[in-house]
Amino acid sequence: MKIIFVILLNFLILLPLIAQEKLTFSTFENKGQVGDICLKVLIKAYKMNGIEVNVKTYPAARALLVSNDGKDTDGELFRISGMNKTYSNLIEIPITLSKLDMFVFTKKHFFKIKNWDSLKPYHIGILRGCTFSEKNTVGMKRTVIKSIDQLFLMLDSGKVDVVVRGLSGKKILSKLSLKNITMLKNPIDSNNLFHYLHKKHKKIIPKITKTLKKMQKEGEIKKFNNDSASHNQSSKNSYINKNNKTD
Repeated sequence: MKIIFVILLNFLILLPLIAQEKLTFSTFENKGQVGDICLKVLIKAYKMNGIEVNVKTYPAARALLVSNDGKDTDGELFRISGMNKTYSNLIEIPITLSKLDMFVFTKKHFFKIKNWDSLKPYHIGILRGCTFSEKNTVGMKRTVIKSIDQLFLMLDSGKVDVVVRGLSGKKILSKLSLKNITMLKNPIDSNNLFHYLHKKHKKIIPKITKTLKKMQKEGEIKKFNNDSASHNQSSKNSYINKNNKTD
């Protein structure tokens, strides 16, 4: 009886430690292939430190609020650099996980993409919570939408002229059976992506940073990205306008 009591006591002591070996990160809906790459990198990095990774999806803007609050999740799966300047409870892990290329989708306006100023003549649709899209379209005619699906439905119905999204936009077109929307050839912007931990986990940041640095140095992060690159390219080409039309 005494042995059973000791075993039970030890289990109860260890239970909180066992429960800590799992972290949940916020991310946004329809995060796309680049998001899958970041998730694979982080699953491996945390596994090497004995921690399981889970994700919860939210609308893009809400995901950041939840991450910063720290009650329901433990950080943000991936975002561009500098989010900690606005969301002060988040700590950026300074290792690039992947790169996000942003493209212009359109139904009837075909033009050469040089930079964000190329969009000035058009009514732009962007996703709420996509911070660099919001920042780079200040002062332009734009509509900020909460839902990615709704963003493309507005483009299809002519309520906006162009939509700015990553390659994940192609999956939305397929899901919604929108066949007359084209992704223009050159990306309008590219941004490196980073992982964020809530400050309540600052003690494990050195370990995770060290692991990601090792994975970067040994080419593992690059391999995760390269494994999907050829698929991305072939998939992208099917949506690119090849007629070089201009307004």
